[in-house]
Amino acid sequence: MRDLLIGTETALADGTVARAGGRVVKNVAGYDLDKLLVGSFGTLGVIVEATFKVLPLPAASEGIFAELARSPDVFAAAHAIVRGASPVAACVVERGEGDTWRLAVEARGTASAVRRAIQDARREITVRHGRAAELGDDLGRLRELPARATDGALVRVALPVAATAPFADTAAGLETFAALVADAASGVTRVHLAGDDDAVIQDAEALLLAARVVSGAGRVERRGERLRTRLPAWPQRPSGDALMRRVKDMFDPAHVLEPGRSAFA
Repeated sequence: MRDLLIGTETALADGTVARAGGRVVKNVAGYDLDKLLVGSFGTLGVIVEATFKVLPLPAASEGIFAELARSPDVFAAAHAIVRGASPVAACVVERGEGDTWRLAVEARGTASAVRRAIQDARREITVRHGRAAELGDDLGRLRELPARATDGALVRVALPVAATAPFADTAAGLETFAALVADAASGVTRVHLAGDDDAVIQDAEALLLAARVVSGAGRVERRGERLRTRLPAWPQRPSGDALMRRVKDMFDPAHVLEPGRSAFA
């Protein structure tokens, strides 16, 4: 959604209202405050109105859902699909309860392009001994993981694509592992941890360290109320910390908006 945003109206901490962007796509004047505000997680102001670029609905869409026994197979299939000649709209790997890895693929566009993309995806799944079925509401369910992870901790990491498979294996082997959802194209992976508080904290810290080892980055996206004082959202200060603090001080000098939500608030 951030990439489709072209205008915002934001309530600031002192009660004033700031406007940025506009109602047309060709708006290039000034700084891109829209993306700054979206990425601030509410620590700079509260977006009360947003204008988005509207795209036409695709002429056709189709998806498949597959189960594979091993993580190397599911990630190899996913990476082959996103690197293939036929682009797909979504390619997501999931692991929940049990030992099965699941892959959801969706293609959108012209009827011929969608048909070719799904055929290519089926081939990559079949050669790795997977079974593909028609995609139902699986993608919607996978996107709801952050909302479902109300207990324990939800760790979000951004990884080099080549590192997602070994990281996923590490996550699935943890004592408190509950669920994993990984975007095959971007390497963004979310892991839900649930169970004993001490074990959740230990496993969350282990995942964040594993991400840093492969030149990735991560944070605790959500955690239970009991863990807020024991498990910080940001394990270490990001680069540019001083600059971000200056921006925070300009927008919210008293630091009343979303304290503790970001690395600099």
